[in-house]
Amino acid sequence: MKSLLKTTSQVELNQIFLELEKSDEDEVKGKRNEGPEVPSKRVRSTTKSSKIKIDIKKRHKHLELEIEERKMDLKEREVALRKAEAEVEAIEFANERMKLDLEKSKT
Repeated sequence: MKSLLKTTSQVELNQIFLELEKSDEDEVKGKRNEGPEVPSKRVRSTTKSSKIKIDIKKRHKHLELEIEERKMDLKEREVALRKAEAEVEAIEFANERMKLDLEKSKT
């Protein structure tokens, strides 16, 4: 009888210990899952989208600068063209004048 009680109590004790070990393992697993917070897909996507927005803003500013540089180049070309046209007109005027002087001297 005592041995049966002892075995029963031994079996119960073993069962209790097994249950305690299981609950400890469950707590450890729970703590592992609670560990460092892994960003959810939504958080990851917002982070990614914010990086994309920053990249888009940088690209936009870069393109604006490029546009301004091209405008300046175009204005410089227009000024150079006007200057060349003025030089051509001055040369043509000088030629006409020389022609008239030549005709006057012939007559």
